[in-house]
Amino acid sequence: SCRRGPLEVWRAIPLLLGISASVTTLSAAQDVGNRAVQIFQLDFLDRPESIAFDEDTDQYFSHKGAGENAGCITVFTPDNALVKEDFGCCPDAHGMVAANGTLFVAGHGQICVFEIASLKQLASIGKDDFDGITLHGLDFNMNTNTLWTTSTGSKDGAEKQLLAKVDLNNNTTNITFQEGFGEGDTALLFPTGIVVDQVTNDLYIANMMKPGAAYDNAGAVYRCKSEDFTDTTVDCKMIPATLVLTQNYDLMGYGITISKIDGHLYFTGFSSNTSFLFKLTGVDRDDLEALVLDFRVLQTPGDMAYDEARNLLLIPAVAGSSYAAVHLTEVITPKRLFRSFPPSQTYSDNPLSFISSPESIEYDQYSDQYFITPKRLF
Repeated sequence: SCRRGPLEVWRAIPLLLGISASVTTLSAAQDVGNRAVQIFQLDFLDRPESIAFDEDTDQYFSHKGAGENAGCITVFTPDNALVKEDFGCCPDAHGMVAANGTLFVAGHGQICVFEIASLKQLASIGKDDFDGITLHGLDFNMNTNTLWTTSTGSKDGAEKQLLAKVDLNNNTTNITFQEGFGEGDTALLFPTGIVVDQVTNDLYIANMMKPGAAYDNAGAVYRCKSEDFTDTTVDCKMIPATLVLTQNYDLMGYGITISKIDGHLYFTGFSSNTSFLFKLTGVDRDDLEALVLDFRVLQTPGDMAYDEARNLLLIPAVAGSSYAAVHLTEVITPKRLFRSFPPSQTYSDNPLSFISSPESIEYDQYSDQYFITPKRLF
């Protein structure tokens, strides 16, 4: 059984998730027709799983997700000009992040490391600690000089869910990790993408939401306190506003990022034939909005990144040879928010002489007016 939330949640979701729009046939670097989103199909991309932006060199990095060169990394410019294809490889590569002149790539049993200036591969991180574990999400905390990485675990249970911190201070690599979430909120967390809030140092993790599992109490996004993280303790709580997605829709999550301009958090969800982009806003990120974009052409979005110089979301298409650039300055959406109930609730009775047996009430935010439908007597 599903626990229903506020009325606006249930009315808004079918409208936002059931959008129908035409899909333009794609060619190299062709605009889909929506000013807010462009899909770029490029010869040197082959089912890319992740993408990273390096603000120091103004370059994009992505890696192939399939074929004989799976895990090999390519660098190109924001106008899609190839710089160098397959300059290095990381086995079973997933998430990646560029920081301090270095490209870090989450792979199988290690975090691969590349020097951006020379594109040379350096010594990997965590070959002993991460042995046998396929890493997925990866991000860097600029305030503490630490990497954070995740693993969803495998379907047969041979690998456990993982959240790990890699401290790069003092020219060392001190790794602390939590493995096998089994209690409380984290029991239903299968971590994929991860992003660090550079203002609060909080971690936000996309929940893969394993197929076939019961998710009445899970969330699509979790917040973890980095300062409370040890090898025995991790304080992770689901974002209540994302509960409605796991309760009512067969979605899987992957990518997650934060806009450095407005602080909004963006994450993706996808099913067998449709992809969606969501936005979390508010002080506690407790307001959820579905961005009205045609993402069916971008089946199975990968781990996304944020281009601060252009205010773009970068989302690779795992099921194709393309990536999407979402222009956040162009995105205009209706104010349909999914909100959890506040901890304490109040109500007031407002008898009015002009209301007789009302059947329904609607609020129009633009005119700041209420509209009441009287009950039909016959």
